[in-house]
Amino acid sequence: MFRTALRSLRAHALRFVLSGFAVVLGVAFVCGALLYGESARADSAQAGADSQPDVSAVVSAGWTSETEEAPKLDAGLRRKLERLPGVARVRGVVEGLTFVVGRDGELVGSLADSAGVNYQPGDDGSDPRYALTSGRGPRDGGEVALDRRTAERAGYRAGDRIRVVVRGETRRVRVVGTFHARDSRLSSGGSLTAFDPATALRDLGQGHGYTQFALTAASGVSDEEVAERAAKVLPDGLEALTRDQALDSGGGDEDKLTNILVCFAAVVLLVAAFLVANTFTMLAAACAREHALLRVVGATRRYVQRMVLIQALLVGTVASLVGYGLGIGLGAALEALFPVSPEGSAQAGGVAAHVFSPTALSAALAVGVGLTALAAWLPARRAARVSPMAAMRTGEPPAPATLRRRTLAGFAVTLTGALCAAGSVDSGDMELATGAGAVLLLGLVLLAPWCAVVLAGLLRAPLRRLAGVRGTLAVENARRNPRRTAATASALMTGLMLISAATVGVSSLSHMEERDAARQATSDLRVSAVDFAEMGKDTAHRVERLPDVASVRVEPGPRVSKTEAGPPLAVLVDAEPGRTAALHQRITQELDNPALVVQDRAELAEAAARPYEPFLNMAYALLSASVVVGALGVVNTMAMSVRERVREFGLLRAIGLDRRATASVVRLEAVLVSLLGAVLGVTSGAALGAVAVLGQEGAELSFPWVRLGLFLCVAAALGVLAAVFPARQASRVPVLSAVGADAA
Repeated sequence: MFRTALRSLRAHALRFVLSGFAVVLGVAFVCGALLYGESARADSAQAGADSQPDVSAVVSAGWTSETEEAPKLDAGLRRKLERLPGVARVRGVVEGLTFVVGRDGELVGSLADSAGVNYQPGDDGSDPRYALTSGRGPRDGGEVALDRRTAERAGYRAGDRIRVVVRGETRRVRVVGTFHARDSRLSSGGSLTAFDPATALRDLGQGHGYTQFALTAASGVSDEEVAERAAKVLPDGLEALTRDQALDSGGGDEDKLTNILVCFAAVVLLVAAFLVANTFTMLAAACAREHALLRVVGATRRYVQRMVLIQALLVGTVASLVGYGLGIGLGAALEALFPVSPEGSAQAGGVAAHVFSPTALSAALAVGVGLTALAAWLPARRAARVSPMAAMRTGEPPAPATLRRRTLAGFAVTLTGALCAAGSVDSGDMELATGAGAVLLLGLVLLAPWCAVVLAGLLRAPLRRLAGVRGTLAVENARRNPRRTAATASALMTGLMLISAATVGVSSLSHMEERDAARQATSDLRVSAVDFAEMGKDTAHRVERLPDVASVRVEPGPRVSKTEAGPPLAVLVDAEPGRTAALHQRITQELDNPALVVQDRAELAEAAARPYEPFLNMAYALLSASVVVGALGVVNTMAMSVRERVREFGLLRAIGLDRRATASVVRLEAVLVSLLGAVLGVTSGAALGAVAVLGQEGAELSFPWVRLGLFLCVAAALGVLAAVFPARQASRVPVLSAVGADAA
């Protein structure tokens, strides 16, 4: 049986290439995501293990709403902690928002991980936590030291005058040294700027004392013991955490990205399943006489079924191994695009990239082999039902079974999905909307053959007028086997459905944010801080002194405590009539702070819509793989169809159809199949996107008609491209040999 399956596989190897490639893409997505996740988690664990090795426990302010102000971490508390048994050292740590301005005027490094720290020299003048690599430590408010990576990235060295942004204010300082530090923020691409102790306490601590105390355990004392002993002497409002608890971020972004990629991989695999199933269905039909002959010489139904499944397992195994190799490259590309340890950081290169992973390899084989076998299950059962009498049958195969049951089931499932989607609009339940989308997709897959017949009937007259007999032939070929047409179109429909849903949803939200920002813009100009930064408290006063200012209002930020206001959220500025553009420039020059942005009404509306565009582009990039697989399905179906219809094309050529006309018939047929998938995918996807938007309170639906129309045009273009090779094959069929040939 295995030898027979292998020989049949070699004989029809070209027919499995495209379906196998679809499985390769899906497996590569899964393996790449898993390998990246493992490497990222290992890098994060290594960064955490290397970060601040002198820390056993930390004491900091805990969350409380009962007191007006958290207790200060002052020198008295520090002395109390130093007297605890098992505590070797207590370091007072002061940290706060600090950004380094590069030579190009932009902020350097990851804003979320950039901070100012206090440099605490010992008797030898050096700080053990921040080991100097050049120069010396800062001694007064006009001096700073930079971490080595930030200095290299910005092109700074000891002696340079630079700008830093401290607590929303820009100041000019001199770099007096660079240092190396083991800090997880550096591994995330951030920067560290070290100040002398007095400046750090005054500016970063803002007069509230230290940010935290770092406790180092004595020999033989565990981190847990140190934290427990410290907690017993702390006043209400302060807490003691072990080093691991303090470093724990509650789940990294790498896990989120891995999950997103695995979800997109599932979409690609679903589309690949359509292609695999269609390939084996067509191959079973083409090899019906071969299977019947096997039955004549004694093969049982189970033998034929197992033989087809063995072919599927072989295709799946090869595709899985190739996909795993491609997944290694994809994982490396993800590590380059989304590095956990950026190049040049303290932890960069500390953990080797994962190339072999039992988990990823097992997933590749399970997904690739399992998917291929599952997709080939029904075609294998159909192949096993071939009667031995089919070996003596000539001419056309028997007519396929009626579509009545499938059509009725399709209408029922589609109606159920539509009702669930309508229910999710009233409830606002996104889980119900997602489930409705899955049910609707299943219903459309079942209903696709009926839709193929209906669409072909609607296009028959227009195509006859546009392309004459070629259009009629293309329509009849698409209607002749609606199941095959539907299976091919369903692969393309799935990807376009998700892309259209994402486009409608994101475009509506983007339009709504842009509209709301324009409505809420109550001033000519708005001054605000970039993400993760804050605004200086004297910003409004500095703006108010400028010429052309009509009025200034402060939008307050959240309060630090009941007695202290936090930094302002924004400064709203009205200009004198006709002086908005001039005032915009004056404010930018006066503040001279890259951590602050000045926006007019139009810029504010544009900025509100901008965050959605990267998400949509990422969705396009990832979902385009499923569309590519769907296009491969069209190529595969048309290529195998041409091989089955050799005699038909020979007869068409014999009665006067030239090569060009024969190729155009195949192209029109491919375009019809592509348009069927595109119409179903775009309309259903747009409906799902609309349901998701309408289910959100206050949301306003906005259809991006241009983009949706572009998707239909792209689908038609894909149909033309997919038919290039099959059309060429059909046009080169030898007339005389084809007329006397049986269907292959």
